[in-house]
Amino acid sequence: MIRCGTVGLIWIVLLASAGVRAGEEEAPTVPALGPEDTTELARRTLQLTTAQGEPLGEKVITRGRLAGGEIVYGSVTNSRVTLGRGGSTEVRELEIRCAACFDSRGVLLWVRNEWHEGDASKLLQAGFSHTRAQVQYTAPGINDVTQLDLPARWTTDRQVFQRLLKGFRKGEVATEQYDAINEEAIKTSGVLSSRSMTILGETTLEHGGQTLSAYRVKTDISGFEITSVVDEHFMPMQIDLAGRMKLEWRDETSPPADREVPVRSAAIPMTGLPPTERTLDRLELTASVQGIGEAREELFVSSRYQDVERHGGDYQLVLRGSHPSDAQERLPYPLGSVPEDVSVYLDPTEESQSDNPGILACANELVGSPGTALEATRLIAAWVSRNIELGHGTRMQASAVECLESKVGDCSEHSALTVALCRAVGIPARSVGGVVCFVEGDGTAEAGRHAWVEVWVGGWIGVDTTRPVVGTDARYILLFTETPGRLLSESSHFDWIRTRDLHLRVDGLSYSRRGP
Repeated sequence: MIRCGTVGLIWIVLLASAGVRAGEEEAPTVPALGPEDTTELARRTLQLTTAQGEPLGEKVITRGRLAGGEIVYGSVTNSRVTLGRGGSTEVRELEIRCAACFDSRGVLLWVRNEWHEGDASKLLQAGFSHTRAQVQYTAPGINDVTQLDLPARWTTDRQVFQRLLKGFRKGEVATEQYDAINEEAIKTSGVLSSRSMTILGETTLEHGGQTLSAYRVKTDISGFEITSVVDEHFMPMQIDLAGRMKLEWRDETSPPADREVPVRSAAIPMTGLPPTERTLDRLELTASVQGIGEAREELFVSSRYQDVERHGGDYQLVLRGSHPSDAQERLPYPLGSVPEDVSVYLDPTEESQSDNPGILACANELVGSPGTALEATRLIAAWVSRNIELGHGTRMQASAVECLESKVGDCSEHSALTVALCRAVGIPARSVGGVVCFVEGDGTAEAGRHAWVEVWVGGWIGVDTTRPVVGTDARYILLFTETPGRLLSESSHFDWIRTRDLHLRVDGLSYSRRGP
């Protein structure tokens, strides 16, 4: 499973650069603009790399002026990832086009974002007034137009920076805590994300034979730390995305098609796991990670799947299974009321469109009238396992609707479709992910980054349609759990560790009498 956080992070930087429009109650529409409509004032090309310097693509950012005096900040990001599976590789290219328009006072008017990967495209555009936003969102299986009420205290990174810069130049402490709207909130609700920004100091940057004045800025977005070097217009020269990816202003970058891109494989080196798929009750592992030492951010933490102890760059993990209890096996279908914190996992999302007519029809045909919720879950899981070929999907993380149409997908697409089908028949479900220890068809024991599903049947139970199992044994390391509406909910620091820098060693195990 390969996950790309570039889209969300670039959108965060763009949308956060906005200011709140005062006065009007009706949100303006987003105009269609061509290159001839904008007078370009500045242009920069930033190279996108992993934290280790491996190239991922480039981002061209611009600042321009419209005929009416409005300022448009734009960016075009091209990234390439070479996916590896079973000895074969496949290159995927992603283009993201962003634009944000401000009036002469620096107040936001509208934003427009486009994502293009292969034949798939997504569009999000929004016009803003002081209290309302009109949002249009189009993606495979989705075409929504929504009017949102904006909270009075909404602000943005660009506004905060300009406010802090005035104080910084007077010698004042330049730090502020504030709330801003993130991408998911704009699409779904008025949820705010907590942020803080600090101007760390003034600096200079050598570029093109010139010495340029700049500012070092640290922005914390709900615990995700971005450090950057920006000019007085808040146009970036360098960005460090929490030590995971970097953007740096370069004089020259090679065209994306000519750039050599490293293979991003999901496989993780592992030793000591016997070549058998017998059900494991307990698995003791040592996970060794090169280059992190006493790094503050934890890669592995204790959860319902594992107990963890850390010793520098080594983690001792004890894995356990997620099997249904007798009471869960008997839970009748359809489910009655569910706890409020569980009910959010019945709602459709961008990835798992459980309200899509095709998804609804497929789910209801599959399930029929089972006696228990787990019987319904097993019918869905068995169908997905039999009918969805394991392979790279139509894009790096295709949705449930795309997976249902193409009948192909990796673990991420399997999970998205399984979640959508379960939610469509009233069974709460969510995507989770991390690492799985498994045995290949040739008997080779391996580990790899992976996504699977949890369903709620009086409690959360793991479901993996790629194996397939309902109730997981002690082969899974949990790293993230889908949380609707939360920024970067599917990302952890582990996502940006190169798999070749990680090694798993089996220290002990015990088998169950339940399985083969």
